[in-house]
Amino acid sequence: MKIRIFILLFCLLLSPFLSHAFTWVAANQADVAWDAVTTLMDGEPVPATDTIKYKVYLKDESDTISEIQETDQVQLTITFPIDGKFLVGVKAVRYRGTEWLGASAISWSDAGGVTAPDPFGITSYRKPAKPQGMRMP
Repeated sequence: MKIRIFILLFCLLLSPFLSHAFTWVAANQADVAWDAVTTLMDGEPVPATDTIKYKVYLKDESDTISEIQETDQVQLTITFPIDGKFLVGVKAVRYRGTEWLGASAISWSDAGGVTAPDPFGITSYRKPAKPQGMRMP
């Protein structure tokens, strides 16, 4: 009986982690998109005088974070310069003209609830060079 209760409790504790599948996508280049930010943290709409831009980040296997680019678009094509596994992060930044007014926290691609449909990461491995010097021995 104690074993059944232990198994039941274990399954209940583990279930939140199983509710979102995690996908590793193999790509040397990947298009990543996100929903436009149209409200402030308190739910009020972004004032018409302000602009929202997005800073896009990569986090590698050693948790090193690199800013890739700032864009006003909600999609970016990322080309991976080195081999490895990466998570993608996006932060919304609010400007009025050129004045920086604030930024959100970074949303990472491995976080359930901010990804659609499931959390993901990207593995990038450069292709080998093509063979040269072909001949008939």
